[in-house]
Amino acid sequence: MRRPGVSHFVWLGLGLQVGLVLAGHLVPGVFGLLVFLAPAAGLLLGAWYGATLPRSYAESLRGGFLVGFVGAFGAVLVGILLGSRPPFPMGLAAGLGGLVGAALGTALSGRTRSAPP
Repeated sequence: MRRPGVSHFVWLGLGLQVGLVLAGHLVPGVFGLLVFLAPAAGLLLGAWYGATLPRSYAESLRGGFLVGFVGAFGAVLVGILLGSRPPFPMGLAAGLGGLVGAALGTALSGRTRSAPP
């Protein structure tokens, strides 16, 4: 069985973030929580990404930011197309959440390797 790479987690993040925006579009109470839910989703997926495979901290942080940011950026675009106008800082907040999550996941897993020369 093949281990998931960063693209696997980016697609998961995109699906999760778009789902949050769709839920926020349909349920006004959820829309107000997007500012908190997007970084939380990035944090959880980033931690899962960081803990999955042994990699250097630099690779984990880069991948964790991508996992959070790409998903949230795609979700913001979907929200704009729907006319619900999700908060744009959601992308940066989710990217930072993914970065922190990847750092925590990598540190707690204890499965790091040194960076390539």
